[in-house]
Formats: sequence, structure tokens, C-alpha cells
Amino acid sequence: MMLRAVICLVTTATVLTLTRRDVNPDAISVVNLAVDRGESQHGASGVLYSLPLDQNQIPDKWFIDMDYGYSPRGGGSSLTAGGHAWITSFNDYKVRMNGVIFNYRIVRKYNSTCTTMMSDLWGADGGQRETNGPSPGDGGDWTQWDQFLAQVVKDLRQNDALEGMSLDIWNEPNGEVYWDRPQAQYHEAWAHAYVYLRKELPNTKLGGPAVNGTIPDEWEWHVLGTPDFETSRNFLWEPPDKYNLPHKPININEYAPDSEQTPVFSACGHLTKPGGGEPNVYNPKNQDYRATGQYLVYKYYGTGVQGHRVETLLSANKDFDVYATVEGNHLKMLYGSRCQTGSPPSVSTTSTSSVYHLLAIPRSKF
Repeated sequence: MMLRAVICLVTTATVLTLTRRDVNPDAISVVNLAVDRGESQHGASGVLYSLPLDQNQIPDKWFIDMDYGYSPRGGGSSLTAGGHAWITSFNDYKVRMNGVIFNYRIVRKYNSTCTTMMSDLWGADGGQRETNGPSPGDGGDWTQWDQFLAQVVKDLRQNDALEGMSLDIWNEPNGEVYWDRPQAQYHEAWAHAYVYLRKELPNTKLGGPAVNGTIPDEWEWHVLGTPDFETSRNFLWEPPDKYNLPHKPININEYAPDSEQTPVFSACGHLTKPGGGEPNVYNPKNQDYRATGQYLVYKYYGTGVQGHRVETLLSANKDFDVYATVEGNHLKMLYGSRCQTGSPPSVSTTSTSSVYHLLAIPRSKF
């Protein structure tokens, strides 16, 4: 796997022309300087899932250089005290809640947001069936679920962990891995949680696939596999539009399976340490971090691509997309190819100097 990402930087006064003509017309992405999309928000500057529990393990520069703004989405699913959180014991739950609080304190150092998966705190992290543990509302009894919700609220308050916090009530309730009960039971579990949390924590964001006449503060969405973001976005808006629901912010909090873990896909930023791929050498507490290709992509995205966004159009084959900003008299572009074959793009203009065409020329995988 080649760990190389390409970053294009040209000035608006420069006209770069294509030197080869064997271009697939479906692999052309357009950058239109005439359309201002507003200031760059760097909404993808973040890390999925948990950070180390030691608040000082990762030096500040690694967060600052990528303009860290999006939190780990976690509930301590990899942390156990011999069990699976709430459904096995209160001590197991505390291990995971402590992990949430540790991560929260790290991300708030950088004024970032934090998302907690409440289903992980409960114990439904893909291994619940191994424990034969209960699900909320089994047998029509909601006592344990209501006690759990009250404990989560209590712990977040006591640890002053509410500002910048979002609560993801349940992960993938439409799949048997995380919810192997009837959907009607999940609908009731969501309603219990939503009503209680909205009352107790009115300023805390609630996210998830909503039901029972409730509207979350953000729509949770997973993009895994082959769908491109444009197709996924259009598919996401179908149900809200059908039922006249508002277009709330989208939180894409699962993406980048193993096959997409490359700089050019750049779906998730990574740090690496010496010996990171060698079990007998790797030390999880080592602070001698070094940047991988993926991290450098995120660094450029977070602190290198400044200014206001301009319009970009996805290529017709949906394999080639661009993120572009203008700052002063400089145009900066960061592009991804979804791991398709091709060379770094050539840049040319149309008859007007305000529109750039980025053309992927087939040659090698990058």
C-alpha cells in the first residue's frame, strides 16, 4: 500500500494546462471560484473512537497541527473490568464511564466536541449476546434502563462533562449485532431515553436514528462500503423530506473500513509510533509519535486549507472529489480518489479563469 497523498497548490493568476490527453471524461472534478461556499469549518478534523486515557500521552502539537475539533465517538467499548459495562456490573460501567470522562477532558483542551455512545456504556458493543445480558425493556420492565439513564446523567454532571457533549443513544439499532430485540422495543427505549435526557439535560445534543415523534439535534449516519458521499447524502435526506422533518446537522461517525485506510482516501487521521506494526516492539504508552501519510493529509486539511470554500463538483464516476478554498490570491485544493488508479491530477482552466478542471490520468494506484 502506497502511503502518499497529493496536495495541489496554485495561484489564481496561474493557468496550468494539461500535458496529456488520455483522460477519462468521467474522472474530471470541477472547482468553480465564482461560487463562495462560506468559511471553511474543518468539520472532518477529528478522530473516531477513543483516545488514550493518559491526558498527556499525545503531545499537544499533534492535536493543534490538525486543528482538532471532532471528538472520539466512544463509550469505552474496549475497556472492561472483566465484563461488559452496566449489564454485568456497576464496576464495569464505571470503568467505561471513566474512559468517557478522560477522553472528554482531552478534547475539551482544544475546544472540541465529544460524543458518547450510551449503548457502549450499557454494554451493547457487539458482544452483548456473549454475556446473555438484558436489553432495555425486556419483559416490559424499564426499571434498569431508567436507572441507567439516571446514572449517566449523574456522572456527567458530577464530572462537569456537559459543555460540548453529545449523546448517541444507541448504535445501529436496525442491526442484530447491536440490537437483537424487536424494533418496537427499541422505539420504546429511544422514547424513554429521549424524553428523560431532554428534560434533565436540555442543552446537551442528542443524536441518533429518531422515532416516536422525536427529533434529534443531529442525524447519525454511517458511510461504510462502496456508496459515495453524494449518494449517501441524498439517500439520508429521503426520509426527513418524506415526513417533513428538518435538515439537522449530519454526524458521520463511522467510515473508512480497512480497505480505505490510505492517505488518498483520508477518511480517518492516524498517528504512528516506532514499532507500531510489530507486536514485540510496540509500546502503547510511547510518546515518540511520528506522522503517517494519513496524518499529514489531516494536518494540511486542518491548518493548511484556510480561507473560504469554493464550489466543487464530484466527478461523473464519483471516484474523484476535491476540497478547495481561497485565501487571498491563493487557491488550495485537497483531493481524494477513493483508491482508484490514476496519476496526481493535472489542472487546467476553461475559457474563464475562474473555473479549474482537475483531471485524473490513468497510470498507477495512488
